[in-house]
Amino acid sequence: MNDKWITRWPVVGTSGKKYTVAQDREGNFGCDCQSWMFQPRERWLNGKRRDCQHILNKKLELLQAGTITSFSLPSLDDKKSVRIVRLED
Repeated sequence: MNDKWITRWPVVGTSGKKYTVAQDREGNFGCDCQSWMFQPRERWLNGKRRDCQHILNKKLELLQAGTITSFSLPSLDDKKSVRIVRLED
């Protein structure tokens, strides 16, 4: 990953392989796994890659820690709609 990324977290995938999830200045997330890096454009949502499982797990961890207050999940059947994920009080 290049200098665009300002925060990086090491993560371990389900197979035990190590990856890096990162966040840029605009709050966008990325991962160095093949699933995220080589995602076909037709799977993208609003011009951006969909989150891989490593990014989703990191976002959930950040949400539970109170570092972020919410994040969006794309609908599985519609390329334009999203659901907002928040922890309830």
